[in-house]
Amino acid sequence: MRVTGLVIFVMVIFSACSIFKVSGGEEVVESDCTERATVKSFSNVPGCQFLIELEDGTKLQSIEGLRGYGPVSDGAVVMIDYEVQEGTRSLCRETDLVVSISCMDVLTFPEEECADKTTVFNRNWFRNAKTFSNATALRYHHTDSVNYFSFEGDRPMLFNCYGKMECTRLNYDPGSRCDVLLNTMETARIIWAENK
Repeated sequence: MRVTGLVIFVMVIFSACSIFKVSGGEEVVESDCTERATVKSFSNVPGCQFLIELEDGTKLQSIEGLRGYGPVSDGAVVMIDYEVQEGTRSLCRETDLVVSISCMDVLTFPEEECADKTTVFNRNWFRNAKTFSNATALRYHHTDSVNYFSFEGDRPMLFNCYGKMECTRLNYDPGSRCDVLLNTMETARIIWAENK
């Protein structure tokens, strides 16, 4: 029992694989996962790290941790699917359910100010997305309202300047907003490339 509790305590950390579309000013999320949630830091509570809070306030702790889903960020918005692990308890007193996550897509790395081609490198969402995508290059496109960053690598992704993933190069409909944005990014200036 102590070993299980210790394993649960030690393991908790995050992914990205969703597409965003805007329809009539409303955000519509396409994901294989079904429940929207927010990653929250409970590191100030003994025995806790990051928990996943569902929209109804239920706090989940992943039995296997979140490492396979990329870096964890407090406030990251995700879509998830999970199975409750009956008979398993957590050392974290804030945990409502101990779960095994079967699907997790990262939707947003939270940020308050729009990043530009110089400030983006100091943003946590940039570092998280760069690591997760295994980026080898970064393209930048400036518009009057929002800047866009395209990560080229093993998991190509397009983020806006607030750290919100707009789409991936792997999943989008031809003629969709993602298709238009990604075509625009093909000719956008490369502002960073990995030296090999």
